[in-house]
Amino acid sequence: MSPSPLSGTDRLTRHYAHRARQILDAFADVRALIQHEASKGQRVEREVRKFLVQFLPGIYEYTSGIVIDSSGGECDRSKQEDVLVVDRLFNPKLILDEEPSVYPVDIVYAGIEVKTCLDLGETRSAVANIASLKGLKFIQQRVASTDKTGLRVGSTSAPIGIIFGFDSDTHVVETLLDRVSATVRGYPREQWPDLVCVINRGIIGFTEGDLATYGLFGALGTDPAGKLAEVMPEQPCKTCIWDGRECPVVESNGKHYVIDVGRTMVGFLTHFYRFLLDKSLLARQNLLDLYIPPLMRRTKTIQLP
Repeated sequence: MSPSPLSGTDRLTRHYAHRARQILDAFADVRALIQHEASKGQRVEREVRKFLVQFLPGIYEYTSGIVIDSSGGECDRSKQEDVLVVDRLFNPKLILDEEPSVYPVDIVYAGIEVKTCLDLGETRSAVANIASLKGLKFIQQRVASTDKTGLRVGSTSAPIGIIFGFDSDTHVVETLLDRVSATVRGYPREQWPDLVCVINRGIIGFTEGDLATYGLFGALGTDPAGKLAEVMPEQPCKTCIWDGRECPVVESNGKHYVIDVGRTMVGFLTHFYRFLLDKSLLARQNLLDLYIPPLMRRTKTIQLP
């Protein structure tokens, strides 16, 4: 099969092909770190987290900490591998001098579970953590906003839940799908993750019928007839050299496909941005009125006679 067609002449094709190569370079750096310093778990997790955050939009704040709701519930998101996406501008400091930081759920756009290797145990842990965040009681409110179609009225909702895996212990697509599908069914539908990405495997989402679906971002080439097609290695393998780079390979229904990590990351970002744009936060108001206990807000009014 002939080389990738992503070396087009138009500006956008060249730009995103270059962006995909940047992702591949960063991916290779972190993968080398994992191979040489696997025992230093915290450092590896930090590097995977940094790898993810460098590609996310700058209008949000990326942090970690404890998320609370106005009823007194809380969810600890302070671990190094967690990423909270919160409102950068309207972010009231409800609890001062606190470490880790504390955030009201109503200003949290998303929670991201970052995993170096998404095996069965880490899948269960990530899904449970996403469920605990999405289970917090957010303030329900209709919110008006504008987009390219004009005025849009939406509703507040639980934070977006994302699982981002750098690697997986299996290269079989059906195993990944079965593992995620079986795990999420132990929780209410509204607490399921919205998206699962394993950057060197592909992306898993859910249909309206609650079925887990897999998105393959294969390396692209042309077949003997000159038509665009996913690249398939000449023999079964877990990695292969394509376009001068070592690339992961996945298996599905007995067929093997070379994965383009750069395209997978661009695909993940496209989905994630869409979730962020569709997410409605609480209309700007004084959250202290909602979170401070009524007893603390009790006031006795005295007037001059």
